[in-house]
Amino acid sequence: MSFTTPHVEFLKDIENYLPLGTLTLPSDQESRLGSHWEEYYPEIIYGSSALANEARELHKSVWALLCLGWLRTFARNHPQDHNLVHIRVYVLPSDVGGRYVERSVKDWERVKKLMKYVDVSAEGWEGTGDLKQPKNDLFGHKPRPEDDDSLFYIFNTLPSPKPSSFTPCPYSSHAISSLLDNTENVPGLQTKLYAYQRRSAAVMIQREAQPTRTLDPRLEEINCPTGGKYLYDRTTGAIFRYPRFYEEARGGILAETMGLGKTLICLATILATQGHWPQIPPQYSLERRRLRSRVGSLMAMAAAAAN
Repeated sequence: MSFTTPHVEFLKDIENYLPLGTLTLPSDQESRLGSHWEEYYPEIIYGSSALANEARELHKSVWALLCLGWLRTFARNHPQDHNLVHIRVYVLPSDVGGRYVERSVKDWERVKKLMKYVDVSAEGWEGTGDLKQPKNDLFGHKPRPEDDDSLFYIFNTLPSPKPSSFTPCPYSSHAISSLLDNTENVPGLQTKLYAYQRRSAAVMIQREAQPTRTLDPRLEEINCPTGGKYLYDRTTGAIFRYPRFYEEARGGILAETMGLGKTLICLATILATQGHWPQIPPQYSLERRRLRSRVGSLMAMAAAAAN
């Protein structure tokens, strides 16, 4: 792949890359490397008879990503064993340099394969870690139970609702404040609400009036070996420097335990917002749609729908 001058300048700047971790591989040519870090291309280990088939496959992935500009690697003789190559791996995040480097699903699969072997620990980065047991468990700092995707686990680990009375809509703000005030009764509701029921009703109104932004659930935070964090999609292998947020859905599921007043919470929500005007999305507002003075022809309506 050939690069123009702006491309070369971009790829030369190591600040555009994230410290991913280290690889420790055997070398038959230790004289080629010294004790100081230098830009590294893995042909030095390609012909090594000590490489197993698995390591050869890893080398192919590293070499392909280097050629694409996705990786930068620096190497030296390992301080604990000069028969080994100590390689620092830097990766170009998916959300950086899109105008200079092409991306493809196949290449992210190579990154995903590489992530299985990278030592992500700070000790490995400095060359002081245990060579027999490198820390390549990306999620070791954040244990994930085997049933973390089950509904039972999700239900029992959901945080308690924490509503805020501040919303862009003053009517919704007033309704939330009234619900959170234990001294006030909901107009039209004779039953006294418990505190958790008030919070649940307030959150339901808040989600309708001001849906929050949430981190893409496919991404997980990984600690950089030099400090800081990056985001990793372990399904596709994509790596991101900056978080990706989505607006949550307006509404949700009231999944309270049986007998704890789901019906009462819904009634309180309805009564607290009684008389509020619905907020119609702008694209469906009548003010943004041209009204016809008469029924159009079938051809005219088809053309309008296509546009």
